[in-house]
Amino acid sequence: WDCFTSELDEIGFAYVFLGISVSPDVDLVFAGLNEVGDRVLNWAVENDMSISDPKSTATLFTPWTRQVGVSLDVKIGNDAVPTVKNPKLLGVVLDPLITFAAHADRVAKRASSKLNIIRALSDSSFGKDKDCLLLTFKSFIRSIFDFAAPLVYPIYSPTSIAKLQNVQNKALRLALGCHTMASIEHLH
Repeated sequence: WDCFTSELDEIGFAYVFLGISVSPDVDLVFAGLNEVGDRVLNWAVENDMSISDPKSTATLFTPWTRQVGVSLDVKIGNDAVPTVKNPKLLGVVLDPLITFAAHADRVAKRASSKLNIIRALSDSSFGKDKDCLLLTFKSFIRSIFDFAAPLVYPIYSPTSIAKLQNVQNKALRLALGCHTMASIEHLH
């Protein structure tokens, strides 16, 4: 369990720790993470620091669906670390099976909420210009899709891609002034 070194990277006033344990035996994973958690706690105490309980979480990434609902028995000292199924790391929502389905859902929801901006501009006298609406689409909606795309897009399932494509098609229909039944080929 040599996944902890005493040389942690300092970022401002925060220290970041990521404990990783790999094994098909979940109990062995818990033991390894608990050992490393205790080493981190001892290091923090030696350096007059403390572990932020609300910011500490544990997530099990696994290829086995039967393990997705497992509650992790990870502790730092005597404090249990809560199990979080879909943690967010640098704006990317992770999930236990590493399919990024939760991230796709979040992106689709955020992009859908921005459709009202294009809808409002397309109904106004100053925003009806197609170029202005397409620029608004690229700025407010396409940028949401593009964030972390090189990481998540190759792993997205066809269902996740279809969900995102549906939102993009709605936005393009609004921006181009097409009716709801306009063919997808006409939009792209």
